[in-house]
Amino acid sequence: MLQKIANSELIVMNESGHFPFAEQPLYFQHVLADFTERHLSHA
Repeated sequence: MLQKIANSELIVMNESGHFPFAEQPLYFQHVLADFTERHLSHA
């Protein structure tokens, strides 16, 4: 699926289940901020 969605990335959060934003909020925020900075700064 990664190959079919432009700019997609796979992030594995081993310490999380179905709610990574609640179970690992700081790491989730870091990953999301990094992704948006890299991909939205070009828009």
